[in-house]
Amino acid sequence: MNARFWAFAHNSPVKLTLHPGQLLQHYAFYRHDEGWASEAQTWFFDGQNVERTIVDDGTDCDGRLTRTSDTFCPLADLASRIVPGEPPLPEWQDRGYAQRDYSAEAAGY
Repeated sequence: MNARFWAFAHNSPVKLTLHPGQLLQHYAFYRHDEGWASEAQTWFFDGQNVERTIVDDGTDCDGRLTRTSDTFCPLADLASRIVPGEPPLPEWQDRGYAQRDYSAEAAGY
């Protein structure tokens, strides 16, 4: 059985289909007045759950900051989250979150 669900890419909804064992990646990069930003999303379907990793990276006036979020959604919950005006979305469950503040590290925090 395939996993079909809605996701957002460049703030627009897209319908994704993953076959068991399939990995899909999306990457966006842009420059802004304080530096740059990027977002990488990875989805993997193991046959029962869709695993999603999001890595937000970039710089601003305070320096560089990288945030990583790992979530998963069982196949049965891929259309469980109802938000008015949007397609039915997966009910992602947290697996872990990490943040790296490069300026804080350089300052010894």
